[in-house]
Amino acid sequence: MGAKNVIIKGGHLEGKEATDFVLMEDSSIFQLSAPRIQSKNTHGTGDTFSSCITAELAKKKPFKEAVFTAKAFIQGAIEEQIIVGSGHGPTNHWAKLSKNITVKEGF
Repeated sequence: MGAKNVIIKGGHLEGKEATDFVLMEDSSIFQLSAPRIQSKNTHGTGDTFSSCITAELAKKKPFKEAVFTAKAFIQGAIEEQIIVGSGHGPTNHWAKLSKNITVKEGF
């Protein structure tokens, strides 16, 4: 019943980049980083990220590829902001995948 893979999100950490840490079932570790974007339109980023991973896994994509796609999706959704109402708004689910993702093996 334990988790096979673990993702530690870094969106609320400080720094110029948002870095997520992924620990895989086979004991490999990697990081996904993207430039941090100052925006108040980030409501639902965690839900969107996890839903994208789920959708990619349903398409039979390998876990690592699913996580990379989800990171590129949510980064693009923040980069290509939409303004809806006032206060904290949603991410842009119509955005293109970001090409600003860096992968680094290990910690």
